[in-house]
Amino acid sequence: MKKTKVLFIPGYFGSTLIEKNNHNLRWVKTTDFFANKKNLCMTESYSDLPVRNDVIPDKILMKVKIIPKILEVESYGKTLKHLTSFCNQNNRELHTVVYDWRDDFYESIKRIAIKISELTSEGTKIEVVAHSNGGLLLAYYLRFGDQDFEDAIENWSGTSKISKASIVASPLRGAFAVFKHLKDGTPVLKNKKLMGSLDYTSFKSTYFFLPINEFSYGHKLSNGKNKESINLFDIEIWKKNKWGPYIDTHQKELPVNDLKFKKILKRAELFQKLMIQDIQNKPNENLKIQVIRGIGRSTFFHPTFKYTEQIRHYHYPKKDRDDGDGVVFGESSRALPWFNEFKLTTVEFLNAEHLKLLSELKYQKTVHEFLVTS
Repeated sequence: MKKTKVLFIPGYFGSTLIEKNNHNLRWVKTTDFFANKKNLCMTESYSDLPVRNDVIPDKILMKVKIIPKILEVESYGKTLKHLTSFCNQNNRELHTVVYDWRDDFYESIKRIAIKISELTSEGTKIEVVAHSNGGLLLAYYLRFGDQDFEDAIENWSGTSKISKASIVASPLRGAFAVFKHLKDGTPVLKNKKLMGSLDYTSFKSTYFFLPINEFSYGHKLSNGKNKESINLFDIEIWKKNKWGPYIDTHQKELPVNDLKFKKILKRAELFQKLMIQDIQNKPNENLKIQVIRGIGRSTFFHPTFKYTEQIRHYHYPKKDRDDGDGVVFGESSRALPWFNEFKLTTVEFLNAEHLKLLSELKYQKTVHEFLVTS
């Protein structure tokens, strides 16, 4: 009996990155946290500087070995262990795909589309399990295939290749937490450059996470919980408030080409609009979708704004957080309205952490049940 193919798509940080020329590991190895002061900055994204970190995705990141055998942080090792065991016991074969999570979302979608085409070359549909950002990319692919955002037409081509899609802990309406990373970064131990503010600022992918419409707002510090809407895709706002690329210290290291940055913002806005736009043509495929989300954990969402001489500064107070899974805020991980065009199943887990929604077997079993149920 022929085995059903299952594709796993990892989330942000979930693919290792190696140098293109010599295949040296760049994301991530032990020395990166201590003696090695290198970063992962994409110098070519919005500046005219030459490529500094010419890297390509290589493998699924299983764990981060900060201090081998003493301090190791789980990535997708447990997730793949459980998925592999499930596949072996249920006449399935597991496949994976990797992508450069720093890049324009379209580059990642193309890699996913190529992998799916390879797996479906014989005309048989596959099953897909996607975590976090992987689920966001998969959702676009289902509706628009591998079309570029700038000329995408709703064709549902992705649904013709997939029978079941499990989307776990995915920021389907954006992730405002990256706005915090633009300012503060997430540096680890002694290497303050790696995943620092400049890294996030230079990553094209950062801007594709920015939300639009009702989710794009902050709170005025002087007015408590009063909302202040903001268009995060207007370059003039970034320039005026010295956000992201326009932070003075960043300008010195990575001078901004306004036209390049404006294009990144335009493409990011197009992506977000396509994700939530009303359906133009009803899909014909018999696709089953499962959405798994975590709730009940304190999660960064809205920034708080403070004005100084017309400059809008922002920060994220620890006490001012929203509901979610600790990474993705609750409303973002809800199923998109157009998912209801298919057979949709939604599952919520209380106090389940973002990565553990798939790495912990007690949660992943929900995915197993979905895949084997006819």
